[in-house]
Amino acid sequence: MRLAVDTNVLVSAFLWQGTPGRLLELAGEKECQLFTSRVLIDELA
Repeated sequence: MRLAVDTNVLVSAFLWQGTPGRLLELAGEKECQLFTSRVLIDELA
């Protein structure tokens, strides 16, 4: 499964886990692929 994530999803995953955190876990287990853009990565930085 491929999922496009935005900055809010990443921040939520890092701070509060929950469903966004589970998405990171699934990506780490190679159950899904997370995609974003350079603009959103720059915003996160």
